[in-house]
Amino acid sequence: MVTPIRRPLSVAPDDEREDESVSAPAEDETAVPSSPPLRAPGSEREDVRRAAIIPDAIGPGQWRRTLADTAGEAAYRAAFHGFRAPWLYAPGSFVYAMRGAGRLGGRWAAWVAAPHLKLLESAAVAKGSAGHAHAMDAHREGKRTRKLRWQVTGACAACAGAAGLAVAGLAPWEVQYAAAAAAYAALVHQGRPLNGPLVPRAILPPAYQVPTLPYLMDSLSRIGIKKLTDHIKEHGTLEWVIDLHPDGDGWTVEFDAPRGVKAREIVIRRSELSSALRRPISAVWPTEVPGEHEGRVRLWIGRRDFGKMKPQKHPFLKAGTADVFAGIPFGFLPWGEKVPAPLFETNWLIVAAMGAGKTAAIRTLLSGASLDQLCDLWIHEHSGKGDLKPFAQVAHRYASGVDDEAR
Repeated sequence: MVTPIRRPLSVAPDDEREDESVSAPAEDETAVPSSPPLRAPGSEREDVRRAAIIPDAIGPGQWRRTLADTAGEAAYRAAFHGFRAPWLYAPGSFVYAMRGAGRLGGRWAAWVAAPHLKLLESAAVAKGSAGHAHAMDAHREGKRTRKLRWQVTGACAACAGAAGLAVAGLAPWEVQYAAAAAAYAALVHQGRPLNGPLVPRAILPPAYQVPTLPYLMDSLSRIGIKKLTDHIKEHGTLEWVIDLHPDGDGWTVEFDAPRGVKAREIVIRRSELSSALRRPISAVWPTEVPGEHEGRVRLWIGRRDFGKMKPQKHPFLKAGTADVFAGIPFGFLPWGEKVPAPLFETNWLIVAAMGAGKTAAIRTLLSGASLDQLCDLWIHEHSGKGDLKPFAQVAHRYASGVDDEAR
């Protein structure tokens, strides 16, 4: 939008204009501004602030420091990995490649053998004469499936051999080396450690002060429990049941509170203990010890805020079998302890606001129950939105909605 500029009413034409020092108006006189103040595009407010186009990190007064820090970190990473590459990474990659070949071979053998079909056949045989027909069907299906998979394996092996001979005999050496490097990298990736990085980190995460027993006693004496404070001042220690030790992404200690002090009193002062330990409240977890007296306390101290911790992987994320009688893996406590969900002779009622995770909780329970061969899933989804429709492939009965057709 173009804003017209209006000539001030008090300004005379150029030929009649006198010296500005003589004809300047007084400060108390009102003058019409020549143009309105600039505004942000598309905005009707006059106090809108505009962010800087050039970030502060690469601004005129900071770009040299940013460039120096980035170059220094890159140089340190190059030196760190370059020093370890010839005598650590190269031999280690060979070990990983061999392990990757073994893992791929094991997966191929499991795929060809089709063990799940053998389980179905065994289950049908266990039913006796009533399951004879099902056992024969499962046997024929397993035999046909294994034969088909062996044929697929033979065809793939023949194609791979022909392609390898073609590359070795016709392709230039650059293509051969590139293909060999790609295959080697794939084997190394398959054989990589499952619980750690492929190579060590050059830049470590921020260090955390390891808590000590004197520091814990000093912190416990500041949470406002008089008997606990007096005991620590008088005796200088507590009755440590389990000494301070690393536990997951933090540390754990177990102790007996002074006589007359309940563990519950320390638990309800978790915020005061978080302040005394100088840790986020989500990283400080005092709990009562089940099966012990009321004064036994277990204290877990995390390295970082719970929201910044690496999420735990579900034990059945890739493979596994479940047992509904023993409980389904449902979640993890902050210190990494698994929380099983009982299903046998147990009713569940999950109530929460919209978007709080009710459907995700149901999916977790159904996923675990579907991995138990003895469990039949009868699913009736009243909402009719199809949130549980993927389980229809393994459910004994699946219905969605509340209409007559879904009954």
